[in-house]
Amino acid sequence: MMSKLIILVFSLLGLSSVCVGQIVQLGQCDANVPIQEDFDLESFLGTWHEISRLDNPNQPGDCSLYELENENNVLNIKHSSVNRNFHEEAKGIVTQDGNTARLKLSISSFENPIDFWVRSTDYSTFAITFSCENISNLQRRIHIWVLGRERAFSEMALALIYTTISNTFGIQSSEFRTIDHSDDACYILPVIEPGEPIILPGQCDPTLPVLQNFNVDRFSGVWHQISSYETPNTNGACVRSEFSRSNEGVNIVNSEVVNQQLLTLDGHATVSSTDNSAKLSVVLNIPGGTNTPQDLWILASDYDTYAVAYTCINTSPTNKQVYSWILSRTRVMPQTVQTTVDQVVDSYMDLNYQYYKQTDQSDAGCFFYPEPVANQPVVFRGQCESVNVQAMQNFNIERYMGLWHNIELYPTAFQSGTCSNADYELVGSSVTVVNTQVNNERLYTVNAVGVPAASDGSAKLVVTFPIPGSDQTVSSDYWVLDTDYDNYALVYSCSNLNADEMQVSSWKLSRAKSLSTASSTAINNIINTVSVLDSRYYETMDQSVQGCFYFPEAQSGVPVVFPGQCDENIAVVQDFDLNRFQGEWHEIQSYPKAEQSGHCINHRYTPLDNTRLNLESSSVNDQFLGIINGVVARASATDNAGRLTATITVNGEAKTIPFWILNTDYTDYAFAYSCVNLNSDFRGVWSWKLSRTKQLSAAANTAIASIVASNVVLQDTYFERIDQSDEACFYLPELERGEAVILPGQCDTSIRGITNFDITRYSGRWRLVESYGSDFQVGTCNVAHYTVENPTTLSVVNSQVINAELAEISGTATISSNDGTGELTFSFPSLYSWKMSRDNTLSQNAIDDMNRIIDSINVLNNRFYYYVDRTDTGCFYFPTPDPSSIVRFRGQCENIPVVTGFNTQRYLGTWYDIESYPGDFQDGTCNTATYSEGNDVTIVNTQVVNQLLVSIRGNAVLEASTDGSAKLKATFNIGGTDVTSEYWVLDTDYESYSLVYSCRPIDDEYVQGR
Repeated sequence: MMSKLIILVFSLLGLSSVCVGQIVQLGQCDANVPIQEDFDLESFLGTWHEISRLDNPNQPGDCSLYELENENNVLNIKHSSVNRNFHEEAKGIVTQDGNTARLKLSISSFENPIDFWVRSTDYSTFAITFSCENISNLQRRIHIWVLGRERAFSEMALALIYTTISNTFGIQSSEFRTIDHSDDACYILPVIEPGEPIILPGQCDPTLPVLQNFNVDRFSGVWHQISSYETPNTNGACVRSEFSRSNEGVNIVNSEVVNQQLLTLDGHATVSSTDNSAKLSVVLNIPGGTNTPQDLWILASDYDTYAVAYTCINTSPTNKQVYSWILSRTRVMPQTVQTTVDQVVDSYMDLNYQYYKQTDQSDAGCFFYPEPVANQPVVFRGQCESVNVQAMQNFNIERYMGLWHNIELYPTAFQSGTCSNADYELVGSSVTVVNTQVNNERLYTVNAVGVPAASDGSAKLVVTFPIPGSDQTVSSDYWVLDTDYDNYALVYSCSNLNADEMQVSSWKLSRAKSLSTASSTAINNIINTVSVLDSRYYETMDQSVQGCFYFPEAQSGVPVVFPGQCDENIAVVQDFDLNRFQGEWHEIQSYPKAEQSGHCINHRYTPLDNTRLNLESSSVNDQFLGIINGVVARASATDNAGRLTATITVNGEAKTIPFWILNTDYTDYAFAYSCVNLNSDFRGVWSWKLSRTKQLSAAANTAIASIVASNVVLQDTYFERIDQSDEACFYLPELERGEAVILPGQCDTSIRGITNFDITRYSGRWRLVESYGSDFQVGTCNVAHYTVENPTTLSVVNSQVINAELAEISGTATISSNDGTGELTFSFPSLYSWKMSRDNTLSQNAIDDMNRIIDSINVLNNRFYYYVDRTDTGCFYFPTPDPSSIVRFRGQCENIPVVTGFNTQRYLGTWYDIESYPGDFQDGTCNTATYSEGNDVTIVNTQVVNQLLVSIRGNAVLEASTDGSAKLKATFNIGGTDVTSEYWVLDTDYESYSLVYSCRPIDDEYVQGR
């Protein structure tokens, strides 16, 4: 057999292979397969209709026939068919192998000649033709055509033909496709060149089936045009229609993209049918055209995925112009949906894919530049992933940190103000972001966190922002497309809004308040390479002095910092009299200042020379007096205006600031002002309301208010009141901690103890944590024990550790009040103030409660309290030896050094107790301990009590260690109870001596040592 197989339906679409879809069988082609004997080629010539064939996707046509004729001894063949109602024709020649029925066709539709063998024929009625091709060593491919001189056979004739085929090839009739020779299948549509209107013969059919029970609401929404007949109003790409219900019917907005511009055409439609079928009457508002109603029929739709629309207009008594649109809810129609649409198209004579032209719904085709809308985000068609944009490579994130000014930007919903800036700080592997902007002269701040989005060193970050009013966050891309780190940066961000749209953001940033020409050129060079970046969308951010001005939030104790630079033209007092300004001024109100906090702030000015005054500023902070010295001077010897400077020394550092007198009458009030440029963007502002008395008069307030009203950086909200009361002006002397607190004046008898004092609950042990200094409290680890003697009296034992010795003093305390308050009279002299706790430290609640009381009593101040040493070292003392009592030490058992590399075998044997700390069960004489080897170490302790030998047996276990430490645990049964104690060998030579140590906790304060 030949290597390729011809099929008898030749497609004008052009087929590269004829093998797809044919029957594949096991085995090889049989060269001896029966064929027509005594084949008469002349009788075989003429017209043959194709009755059926094995299905083959390369032969989709119907109404197929073959014409064979002998012309000048050349056998010509012409094959014609109707494929989807279009006529297709191919011509060629036939050659014969001798006089056999083995024919070969060479025809224009195919590259190579193909075999065409005749299995059987009667020349006048039927013919069975076939081909076979070996496609591997194990398989062959078969195709068979059933031909007839007429377009149909009787059932009996067909049965005989299929019996022959079955017997020869083993293929049943069910495998064959019957060729349609009906009028509809043989109807031939005209060939219309692309771009020409679809004008067909005949008239529009008013009975054409359309979609029934039309649901306008379900049909509403966006439909994407997949393909359409030639239509004058839609010649662009990304064509779509949006339907929405209105009171008058249905609103329609058609759109297309032409040269990256979106063109729209609106109109409206009403349902024109009387049976609620999908027949619409549409009016489009065509510019310059006539708004003529036009039928639009929806032939088929499932509402959710596809729709096929149709319009027909009779153009003459013999012709009609047809329009059709295949629509989809998505820009790409799924294949499963396409199959359904194919069935719809095939069921209507006027619809044919030859007439449909594909609509470009690609990302490139749908891309257009939307019209810029001020303050509205820029939304493009398409998805972020389709944008060809590259982030900067080898990004140096450390150099990028710092303050960037937003010069131009794509509008965003969260940047509607002025003077937008971003400050970046690298913290570990993350970037903290502080975004600021000014809105209605108020500064708004948003904090965010950025992290690298890639590990390739590119400038791709993901920034996460909080969502205002919720605990949720939102993340977005932040790509630096270009930067020189010192002058400019171009930033890009994109997020997909849905499957069809993306929002693009971009920022032109600068280290200064404007971009240089070189920086702008560098940025524009990058913009020109990115399709979604265009100069028309960038809006200029107002970075002017006015745009950046805002009123900072007033914060107690925090200096006031305004944006912008100091105003050098603020009016001051002219002919300022330096001599009349001398004397004391009380500060009544002022802007916060870091150098001088507290209350009772007063300034005393004394003459230094003709242009300068000495300044002594005092303040009381936490009941202690602070003094700052300085000099106030004129700007020059010839300048008599109130533009002074003040030089003060704080912590050894001299600082000079402007000190301008804006108003004063010298005898009642003065109003001062200062401003210092902190950098090119911000200025610090200070102001003082001064009075000769400790309050401002009404006239002073009025005069100062008029000055405040005329200066934008002077606002009453920033002034803080300075307390000039006697209580605020009270201060304590400077004393070292632990020094006795001796104050002028008499004791305040109005100070009261706590109410409902419970003497029983108060009794017990109190540990001294902090204390005012006193003569007899010179030790550490002070403790007071209170014992109730009667309902109004406590016995008191105070103890402290001095040079590792415990010192005690005893006394009494008697309730002296008769109203149940906690006022006691002690028999000790020189008692001051103590902070006591049941534990070694004070809890935070206790500290807060104590501070509340301390702050309410002017003679109590935390600076006078010294901390009592309650460490283990401070509390340790050697108790007085008592042979009849165990040895109790303060503290807990320590991990003291022992013998390492301990040799248990050498240690065994008898040891005599020469000296020992007293123990509970060692009150005899001649104590010995004998150690012998057993499962562990067996111990037998003996002593002589009243001339009787008493022994006790136990065992010891060596604790596991890495260095062979001589730490054992010894267990004895005492009174029916196993008692285990430490047995540590501190030193031994194994032969003559051993020093042993044992420690047992008694409670949280004491241990027993042996």
